[in-house]
Amino acid sequence: TSAGTEEYREFKRLYPKYKNADRETVADKDEYDYYIRMRQKAGINGYMKMAAYTALKDECYATIDSAARAMFHEALDTMTVSNLASGLPDDERLEAAFQPLLADIMRAKKGVTWGDLYNTHKSGFSLMKKRLHGIEHDADKRLLMGDDLKDPADVYYGNPCLQADGCEHGTFVAGVIAGQGIKDPSCKGVYPAAKLMILRAAPDGDEYDKDVATAIRYAVDNGAKVINMSIGKMTSPDSAMVSDAVAYALEHDVLLLQAAGNSHLNIDSIPYFPTGKDPEGVFYGNYIRVGASDKGGNPASMSNFGMREVDLFAPGAGIRSNTVGNEYMEADGTSVAAPVASAVAAMVRAYFPGLKASQVKEILVKSARPEASLKGLCRSGGVVDAYEAVKLASTYK
Repeated sequence: TSAGTEEYREFKRLYPKYKNADRETVADKDEYDYYIRMRQKAGINGYMKMAAYTALKDECYATIDSAARAMFHEALDTMTVSNLASGLPDDERLEAAFQPLLADIMRAKKGVTWGDLYNTHKSGFSLMKKRLHGIEHDADKRLLMGDDLKDPADVYYGNPCLQADGCEHGTFVAGVIAGQGIKDPSCKGVYPAAKLMILRAAPDGDEYDKDVATAIRYAVDNGAKVINMSIGKMTSPDSAMVSDAVAYALEHDVLLLQAAGNSHLNIDSIPYFPTGKDPEGVFYGNYIRVGASDKGGNPASMSNFGMREVDLFAPGAGIRSNTVGNEYMEADGTSVAAPVASAVAAMVRAYFPGLKASQVKEILVKSARPEASLKGLCRSGGVVDAYEAVKLASTYK
């Protein structure tokens, strides 16, 4: 089941409180404004308008069906819409009822029966009403975990299942780093000797801050030296919880690399989470954000960018790796680019174990291969370069 976007989840959380509220009368205007922003970002306004229009159409369908059934009885269900329209008497009320249905009629197959058209509408309207009802009445399935989402110390929850439906993303990412190329030698990972600790912290949908923070701390406590995070979102209600986990990783000399996102946005001006920054807005020295480049070293069309917020780019277009079921597939995105850079970081840390996480970050940024098309799009202005990174690392004491 999809967990939805963080914006939708935040809207859903506040909807019962503010569904009939007015800004002039609410006590917490900041929270109300936040609710309105989440409602807009989640696309709920448009959905609500569509629901109201669909309710109007439902009345029109019922009006026509009632009048036509009195004339044609059971034959109505198999009668084509065109025959129905021509067989009804001239009536301004029925003509008005047909107007909102014209779009449905135009989209339907030629010769569609009235029964099929009406049933299609009723099915769609029923689903819409169920969703609208669920906004207020269906609990967030994440709450079935039984933990306290606001308590970072409550860590004993979840399950060890890594082979269920929806694991293609993480499997692909793992293969980019350390795939063995068993069925296809050309699909070996960037650093096949890497040892992987697989932690699934993201559902089908936006990740929860609590799960990201918990996964980071678990990885740190169990010996990880490099953490790849092919995740990211535009809203983070508990961003401080994740930032504290990043600080914890820094204290334990662990490097984190995060995908920059796939919305082709300048994230210098648009917040993107996790931020990799401390409470004062200063970047942590162990945090690298990675954009995606194409095979020519140019920015991939989907990749986010930012001179301040993105450190470097890495190959993220047309990459082949393994997927579930011992198969291979091709994928694009910054979720692919991040593990490329993470694998280089893991290799550097393995061969130069005396280097600190902050030094490895510095090495990857300084050794990135300059690309004219990336100038101004990231701090390094280039693409990760394993060979140059090793050369530079060898000069460090």
